[in-house]
Amino acid sequence: MRMVWKKGFDSLFFLVVVLLLIGALCWFASRPRQTAAPEEIPEVQEEAKETPPEDVALKTGTVAGNAGGLHFAFSLDNLIASYNSAYWKTYGEAVFLPPAEEWSITEAPGEGDRPAQRVYSVSPGGSGWFWPTLSVYIPEGGETAARISLDLDEHSDTQVKNEFYREMCLEVFGLLLPDLPQEKRGALYERLDRQAYQDRYDTRYLEVEIPRVVYYQGEIGVFPFFALGDYERITLLPVDQTILETWKARGTQVIDLEQWQP
Repeated sequence: MRMVWKKGFDSLFFLVVVLLLIGALCWFASRPRQTAAPEEIPEVQEEAKETPPEDVALKTGTVAGNAGGLHFAFSLDNLIASYNSAYWKTYGEAVFLPPAEEWSITEAPGEGDRPAQRVYSVSPGGSGWFWPTLSVYIPEGGETAARISLDLDEHSDTQVKNEFYREMCLEVFGLLLPDLPQEKRGALYERLDRQAYQDRYDTRYLEVEIPRVVYYQGEIGVFPFFALGDYERITLLPVDQTILETWKARGTQVIDLEQWQP
């Protein structure tokens, strides 16, 4: 009788252990997946260079695009070189954008008056899933950029990534909005980052015809974007008074950064 009881107890104990193991596996599988914890974030630069890069200024101003509209006057190569030299001046270390041939390239089809574009994207912080990226949009057949977007994927968000995204945005603001005081650049980033989520779009990024709000200084406009299933994007693009008045007539809130007070 004791032997039968012992066998029954052993079977019951084995069944309980199996059920506990299955429960533990199910709990682990159901946990939110975090693809890049802070300690797993890639090193920004494997080897810091001992000498500063060549001092290259960004070519300012705007030019007429080959398919109409305005473009920035700078090329992708000029942007890379000026970003690298500016970063050195700010931080005294070499966290560089790689050469253009190392950027990823996607094709954005044209629609309506918008020509097809090549979108060059790279992360200044290295490679890794969901790492903030810098994207440069160059219309087909052209050499100069029609817009720049600074992109943050919210699917795997960490404090470190947000801090890096802010740093990247401020570096680009310094290049394209050099006359904007430094404290205003920080306030502008905070405003754009907040507005992106407060006023979400219901269309994909490239389907947005006009922004809901745009801040501008001289020939540079900046606007925020976020939509469910898409990235947060802070966009810089060339503007003139005709473009701004057209947008304003269609409902865009137009804010002059010279007059804006955070």
